[in-house]
Amino acid sequence: MHDLDTSGLIRRRVKEELLTFDGRPLFPERQATTLPFELSPAEMDLYEAVTHYVRDEMGRAGQLKAAGEGRRGNTVGFALTVLQRRLASSPEAILRSLERRRDRLTARLH
Repeated sequence: MHDLDTSGLIRRRVKEELLTFDGRPLFPERQATTLPFELSPAEMDLYEAVTHYVRDEMGRAGQLKAAGEGRRGNTVGFALTVLQRRLASSPEAILRSLERRRDRLTARLH
């Protein structure tokens, strides 16, 4: 018989594989549905303005990577992607994110 030290081992399972004691899935299957909706003119203007801003800044992030500042470019790109997600979340969420970004940039100028 072999004695093995298993104290440092972890067994990973994805939640889709987890079952109850009687063999049924522990978590119900996730059903995602996309519902159509229309943006108001103000919401569309905001969406287009943020999208334009993100595209412009993503181009600058790409220039940083090309100039040898790859990590900084990746960080800027990630931050801008977060802005798009905040936009999808709610007008209030994107407003707060853009205000914080403005405040950080203003502080850097001073």
